[in-house]
Amino acid sequence: MRVVIKAVGRHLADKPTTAPEDRLLDYVIRIHAYRGQSHLKVNYTAECRQGGSVNQFSPVDRWHVIVPGSLGKAEELTYRFGTEGTNVSGGFAKNDRAWLLCESSDSYEIGGAAYHHSTDGVLTGHAKSTRPRRLGMVDLTGPQHGIMVGVRWFWENNPKGLVVTADGSVQAALWPSLARKTATVTGFAGDRKANFFPGMSKTHEMVVYFHGTKNVARLAEVYSMLRRPLFAAADPAWYCEKTRGFGKVASSDPALYPADKRWMVANYDFFFEQNRRTILDNRDFNRGINAYGMFNFGDTINHVNDDRRDSEGERPDPTDVHWDNNYYRFPHAFLVQFARTGNLDMLELAEQASTHLQDVDILCWHPNANFVGASRYSAGLDHIRNYGGGDPVYASDTYNHYKNQSLFERFWLMGDRRALDVGLLSAGFARIHKTDAISQSRSIGHGIIGLLTAYETTHDASYLAAAETIVNKTRSFRKSGSGAWIDGIALEGHQLWYELTGDTKAIDTVIGGVDAAMTKNDLAGAILQSVGFAYGQTGDKKYLDALAKGININARGRRPTSIDFGNNFHSTGNALWYLTDSLPKKEDVQVLKWKP
Repeated sequence: MRVVIKAVGRHLADKPTTAPEDRLLDYVIRIHAYRGQSHLKVNYTAECRQGGSVNQFSPVDRWHVIVPGSLGKAEELTYRFGTEGTNVSGGFAKNDRAWLLCESSDSYEIGGAAYHHSTDGVLTGHAKSTRPRRLGMVDLTGPQHGIMVGVRWFWENNPKGLVVTADGSVQAALWPSLARKTATVTGFAGDRKANFFPGMSKTHEMVVYFHGTKNVARLAEVYSMLRRPLFAAADPAWYCEKTRGFGKVASSDPALYPADKRWMVANYDFFFEQNRRTILDNRDFNRGINAYGMFNFGDTINHVNDDRRDSEGERPDPTDVHWDNNYYRFPHAFLVQFARTGNLDMLELAEQASTHLQDVDILCWHPNANFVGASRYSAGLDHIRNYGGGDPVYASDTYNHYKNQSLFERFWLMGDRRALDVGLLSAGFARIHKTDAISQSRSIGHGIIGLLTAYETTHDASYLAAAETIVNKTRSFRKSGSGAWIDGIALEGHQLWYELTGDTKAIDTVIGGVDAAMTKNDLAGAILQSVGFAYGQTGDKKYLDALAKGININARGRRPTSIDFGNNFHSTGNALWYLTDSLPKKEDVQVLKWKP
């Protein structure tokens, strides 16, 4: 049915030197071919795996994928650019080329042989404001054959370009040589180059369609397969009650809940959707900027420093943006909500966010091998920096900003091998550091959850052993000076340990932490799953009342950042299990007895 060809290597300069500008990037390409079809899906990742320090970046001036074709003489060729309206098409004179350049989220230009005698030399159009379905594809067809190339999330990952030439080549300009200015912030203001810092990567998904002249009418259809691919979705009950692939997660079916609790679940789902829409609105426009661009798309903006606090050592550039870097398992929250509701909009946002997570928010390489798989700071200045003290490029030596669970879940749902690769890099970081990386109470839960999710995925007992080291050191953990809101994540880790191993000592740890939080009347979102667990273990109605109160309070409110949203929603979907009528609350520990 399908074969995937994986190629790994390094891009080479024509005349390589030791100069910084000649330090080129590594790559991982996966080419998906399908039986009986003439189109290929190409997942293409560039990785920065070089540099003497994490501050030593590699500037990329241009990054083009070229598909050469012998399609006919120049005068026999016809090009077609997908646009916000009808396709722009035409022909060539000798040695011509036609191009489309999208330098920002809402504007593109078509020029060269395609300018059609407009007064300013180019045709112009809009992207973000019109959401064009065909923008991002270009075709070149001769008397018998043609080649179409399309790039997913084209204008969202600006700058982007498409080029066709009279000699038959079709090019996807992932970082266009034509680009004059960019909104990319992982570099210096006004710099048109894409600055890849060590550990950064960028993945693009493309389609290459080889066709005959009779299939020109299928161009938009084939491109649509890439833009929002068909997904074989199961019923929510399958993901939730039947298989428990996400743990104890109850679907949104009202029949599962007692009559007096159904309004709470409906309320939760309503506000979850309202927050999704708010996040998307803020992606379009947030304090004068948007969250699009090749290194930005898939992340959310935490804040923009309009009034600089120079006394804290921050840079005096008023355009500095602090990005959330998908913290508090932000994509995981949307994957769980997809499982509960079957809403594919949740899955789409999770896919966009987890792509940024695997490319930018987790380091695929570091000059110090012990930091491979480490996480970026949240909220990070320009994604990669820890603000203050000269704004150094940051690689966390703890689990304080650790988040890899959604990458394994993406692999479970979509078979995405890139997500699995990065998830295992991240889990490998935790397997090395174990208890050395516990800096805060949230680090406890993040480390345990990341390791146990890798164990569930691979059945490799070394991940289980590393998680056990953290569990044993933190069994007596109850609360921390940082506040009980953060304790909830540590308790989630101990609960997952119990549910995978049957170790009953974890029950006391979780219930003790819940009691400490309830003493302070702290029912923030991160504690609610553990409150439900305490109810399931004891049957004490005080926990059920606290759970219902906490879900009702935390579901409400506008949370436009992934940090705020993730902290309140990353595990609340699991807490709803304990409001149900018929689902088991206490038994059914799923002990995994895999052989090493």
